[in-house]
Amino acid sequence: MRIHIYTGIAGGGGLGSIMRYGIALTFNSSTGFPWGTLLANLIGCFFLSFLYTWFTSKKLSEFVKKGLATGLIGSLTTFSTLSIEVVSLTQQSIVLSFTYLILTVAAGLLFTIAGMKAGRRMFL
Repeated sequence: MRIHIYTGIAGGGGLGSIMRYGIALTFNSSTGFPWGTLLANLIGCFFLSFLYTWFTSKKLSEFVKKGLATGLIGSLTTFSTLSIEVVSLTQQSIVLSFTYLILTVAAGLLFTIAGMKAGRRMFL
């Protein structure tokens, strides 16, 4: 039974990793500001809270839940990349570094709230 769940996580993880790479290629700028990571993390905040609302309203298999939440969203978003980029931006500009950090946290919370509200409207 566990192998089935691991397969879901692996499949979702592969897709999330490809999405993250595509977002980074498309949105990271030559100015050094990590727009791609910011966007991937905000999309993840929205959709994880949206999925959480969906999961609580429906009886879904662990395969689906773990595949989407742990696999897809887990590989799309990353705290380690955020941390490295904040430290790297500090070498460029302390103001830019803190702007990125504050923007990520504040916007992440707003996207999480928006995802939960969208999920409630759709599923509850």
